[in-house]
Amino acid sequence: MQAGIAPSLRFVRSSAAAMPPADVAMLTDLLGVPFVNSYGMTETGGGVISTLPGLPYPPGSPGVAISPGLEIIILNDDGVEVPLGQTGEVCVK
Repeated sequence: MQAGIAPSLRFVRSSAAAMPPADVAMLTDLLGVPFVNSYGMTETGGGVISTLPGLPYPPGSPGVAISPGLEIIILNDDGVEVPLGQTGEVCVK
């Protein structure tokens, strides 16, 4: 990291759409801190899923549930849970 940019910076967080992997790599290399991706929705009162600094995740992954007991599933239009990698509606309990 370049001296003086932000010596107390611990990580960089993106809380919108998944950031392109090339941009994540550029920020990580430039700033020398982990990149954290988060997902949340207004109805849940904020963030519900996040990657954790220092742990590996596939590019574009929103991470894991950030609170104990939080249940997150993806459902199709018929209310049936979809297989991993399929598109659907995020449901949080």
